[in-house]
Amino acid sequence: MFDKCIKLSKYWKKFVANANDDNRPFILFICNTSPAYICCLLSGLLLQSVIVPINGSLHIDAIKHTLSITNPSIIVIDEQYYDKVNPVLSSNQKDSLMIIYKHEEQFLHQSKTMNNTTNIISLTNALEFGETSSIDIKSSFNLSSTTISAIFSTSGSTGYPKGAIFTEDLIVPTDNFTLISPFIRIDYQPFDPTILLSLMTTIRYGSSRGLTNLNDMWNDIKYIKPTSLGLTPQLWNLIYKNYLSKLNDNLTLMEKESVEKEIRNDLGGRVHVGTSGGGSISPTVLFFIRNKLKIDLVDMYGCRECGNISKNGVIYPGIDVKLIPVADMDDCDGIHQGEICIHSPKMIQGYLGIDQHSSFIQIDGKAYYKTGDVGHLEGKTIKLIDRSGIMIKNSQGEWISPVKIENIIEQLSEISTSFIIGDSNYSYVIAIICPSQSGSTLNDIDMLQLIRFHCNQSALNGHEIPQGVFIERNIIWNE
Repeated sequence: MFDKCIKLSKYWKKFVANANDDNRPFILFICNTSPAYICCLLSGLLLQSVIVPINGSLHIDAIKHTLSITNPSIIVIDEQYYDKVNPVLSSNQKDSLMIIYKHEEQFLHQSKTMNNTTNIISLTNALEFGETSSIDIKSSFNLSSTTISAIFSTSGSTGYPKGAIFTEDLIVPTDNFTLISPFIRIDYQPFDPTILLSLMTTIRYGSSRGLTNLNDMWNDIKYIKPTSLGLTPQLWNLIYKNYLSKLNDNLTLMEKESVEKEIRNDLGGRVHVGTSGGGSISPTVLFFIRNKLKIDLVDMYGCRECGNISKNGVIYPGIDVKLIPVADMDDCDGIHQGEICIHSPKMIQGYLGIDQHSSFIQIDGKAYYKTGDVGHLEGKTIKLIDRSGIMIKNSQGEWISPVKIENIIEQLSEISTSFIIGDSNYSYVIAIICPSQSGSTLNDIDMLQLIRFHCNQSALNGHEIPQGVFIERNIIWNE
């Protein structure tokens, strides 16, 4: 990998030869996670460029907006996004374009061009050019803790993606860790703009990191045998559902322990620690992973703009949390419950091209970031309830967290995924269900009865238990 990074940096050097401290080069990446993409990220760091990864599935107007505000010196695109992005590129941008073909994602040789009239440089071509180059890739930028090193975009769900500014001190890890040995980490990250932070931690602490996708994930985990596993709550939920599907009422204690061992072996047999992030995890699933699979699963809460906020509900040292009232939510008065606002040493400076964004506010003379999350604060512990924008208020004035209900419903082996909807004109919520194979024969009445019984057993309040169900049979999700 290091040799490839040097070669690629030598090829890219000609595009950034005139850069200086006042005109740092930007490299725009429109790629999914792959070994080739990792090589490109590290090559950009060698050139001391500003790294700008964005999701290729964004609307083309959002991509044009990013091109406009960053004016990249180099553009790297996965083959699958070329036809979408190429029409909006200027002639200069096309000259600095590099394609990662599908076969090149694993560094397999690729020599073809996109068509007969345009000579598009592939990753293979760039590595070949770099191998014959004698150019010095050493940069002379005066880097400091406030130097901009990366722009990590938000999802763009509320408009154009905002580019979170990450300075040098936010990129280079300074935390102290006690690592298990060997520390082999595997992550499910089809696209993660902040994967660069994970790479920097991996490099600093000498651990190993594997990358996988949803199609190959379970086979990769079994083969790589990680000691640390980072998954979303939904994927930890799948592991729990797999366990439940293997149980029946007649199993003895020894047979149940045999099932637990089988599940541990499916995860490679040596996962000691794990993390769950990106949403709330069900307490039932958390208990199962920790006590039955013997994995020290950490429930992480954080955000791109502020870094890690809490671990298992306990706020990290140095993090200051304030709550502010949420409009129309009487229970969220900003005292014990409200929108979570964070002041952190890991807080970003702001967003690229936006002088003052409303997400950053002043409280008691200090800058805080409004996360958009509703939470309960008690001393140094924080409990995440849901995103403020998706909480449901029913006709009785009761606020409902759809994610909480979905996490519980999706524990059922008969359900692949769920979506809770509600309205202020009604006192109840309805569940939209994508059934699993085992639940595909259930009709609406049987499915609703199953859901209501399970929700009642899981101690949901009456207004949280769905009173209606719609089964979507044409979608298979999370199987």
